[in-house]
Amino acid sequence: MANEETHTPKLTKEDVLRILKEENPQIDKNYTQYMLIIEYKRLNENTGIIKGELYKNDVIELRGSILIPNPIGDPWENLKPGESQFRGFTLDTKEESFGELIAGFFKRTLKEGKLQDFIPK
Repeated sequence: MANEETHTPKLTKEDVLRILKEENPQIDKNYTQYMLIIEYKRLNENTGIIKGELYKNDVIELRGSILIPNPIGDPWENLKPGESQFRGFTLDTKEESFGELIAGFFKRTLKEGKLQDFIPK
């Protein structure tokens, strides 16, 4: 028994989503809840990938990834090829998001042909 390797099970993406929802329940229907799930996956001994999914009220809004050659350090050191580790973040907003404000600014500027106020009056 002394030589047995102790292994803590890794959380799945579904585990992280469930925990985030339990720990940060949506405030009310007037709020938009964003959840960002980051996956660190070791593809082989020399390559890893970081994937991100941004959920808006339980629907994937954006996703992307970046390939990492020679991944070292946390979180890579405890991953075997084919294994993943997940991190999660939440954010609740009530008014227009920063991205929507920026998009509106550029749309108004292009439509009217002159620089607009950042926040419409």
